Amino acid sequence: MYTLNSIGEGKVREITGDVLFPVNFTCLTLKPTIGEILTRNVEKILKHGIFIKSGPIENIFLSEKSIRDYKYVAGENPMFLSEKSSKIEKSISVRFRLMGFRWLEADRSFQFLATLAGDFLGPI
Repeated sequence: MYTLNSIGEGKVREITGDVLFPVNFTCLTLKPTIGEILTRNVEKILKHGIFIKSGPIENIFLSEKSIRDYKYVAGENPMFLSEKSSKIEKSISVRFRLMGFRWLEADRSFQFLATLAGDFLGPI
């Protein structure tokens, strides 16, 4: 728990005798950090990169420049394909490293930038 804002008046439950208190609090449920490695599913593939969704974080972008071993393949089901025949397409799980983030006030959300540079990163 981060802060306890208020505790309301208790109400006794007739059958059990339990007392229920309405509680208002603020907490931190997810705090990704730079350099953290996450594994999530690909949501969207574009020529310039990949969008990944991770729970409440809807804006994780994996730029084509950060996945140099992969080349974009257009078509009905676009994908990124590597020389080793490894592919990244929609709904595939990808292990990636967070490189940076920024707060978008207009959308009231964070936007994250990710990379596959590193050992054991990429499609699973």
